[in-house]
Amino acid sequence: VSALILALTVPAFAAPASDPAAIIKDIYAHIKASESYDPPNSVFTPRVQKLIKDDETDAKGEVGRLDTSIWVNAQDTVAIDKLIVTSKPDDFRKDRQTVTAQIVNKDYPETAVCYFEKQNGKWLIDDVRWTGKNGWVLSLILKWSDYGADEQ
Repeated sequence: VSALILALTVPAFAAPASDPAAIIKDIYAHIKASESYDPPNSVFTPRVQKLIKDDETDAKGEVGRLDTSIWVNAQDTVAIDKLIVTSKPDDFRKDRQTVTAQIVNKDYPETAVCYFEKQNGKWLIDDVRWTGKNGWVLSLILKWSDYGADEQ
């Protein structure tokens, strides 16, 4: 019964696969509606899905290499006061697009850059990079425990 209630209160993930910016806006709309929302791994390319699965296997039920939310760059929930999403097609390939999400909250802005690839007609996230002093790159953390940010 509680699963049914949750299913009725949090709308299903339904961003159009033809628009990477809409996918990111939809993810953050869900997070804003329910701070515990975590998008399905199907938003990622098979490469990133494998990195996530390998990290979970290596962690053996403990916290893995990634100990923060991919979506808000924090261990705890973050209130999203404003979201600014921009997108840019790749200069050389039509099957790649970069989407930047700037999250503004009462403390400070954070910026995530999502790298999309079109695979089998569907846009999927192939990596995520958080910019700034405490920035990191998803694939580097999941595979190497390397945050990929310059020390400052």
